[in-house]
Amino acid sequence: MNRKIDAVCFDVDGTLYSIRRMVLENLRAIWPMRATFRELHRVRDLLRLREHPVEDFRQLQAERFALEHGGNVTQAMQRIEEVIEGSWMDLFAQGHVRSDEGMAVALRVLQTRGLRLALMSDYPIEEKPGGLGLADIDFSVCINAEDVGALKPHPRPFLAVAEALDVAPGRILYVGDREAYDVEGALGVGMLAARIYRKKRPQTRALFAFKRWALLIRLMEWKRLI
Repeated sequence: MNRKIDAVCFDVDGTLYSIRRMVLENLRAIWPMRATFRELHRVRDLLRLREHPVEDFRQLQAERFALEHGGNVTQAMQRIEEVIEGSWMDLFAQGHVRSDEGMAVALRVLQTRGLRLALMSDYPIEEKPGGLGLADIDFSVCINAEDVGALKPHPRPFLAVAEALDVAPGRILYVGDREAYDVEGALGVGMLAARIYRKKRPQTRALFAFKRWALLIRLMEWKRLI
């Protein structure tokens, strides 16, 4: 089969579903998490600047969280886990997060075309595919960047995807919603990149940008990726 790519890797949060819509539709459940999320984002923005991966990212994250916001490391670890791996993940397990229209259909088309599919996120993934209606999709690889010691746009999580797939980076299309994290990170290791947006069309270094999932397959065909 003559095609330019062998696999497509998708960012999860903000790409397969709208975070803004999720927040608005689950405001009562998310409101108690808001302070922890806000504080955690600040800590993670600092950790993104690290040049080298770390052996235990969660430990370092808890140490920085405790340093910035008080308490000890054990308390910080528990607080983060209760929100990220507990309350937030429960929204997916209970079916309270809506996926974008046409997203599941697009992924199924790619699967029927013989492409290998992967997920990569800065956060835990476990309950999210099922909660987004993707239980029937065969994701060959699911990588949580925390497990490899560095967050996007560090090369390590992107290379971990390529290594796990056993596919050269240049034969992988990475689809995400953030220019600085997803597009730049993918391009930095030699992957192709596509960017989804939901409001104004952004300036991007990605191969293409799309607003509706129904366009993804067409644009991939137009760019002769498949």
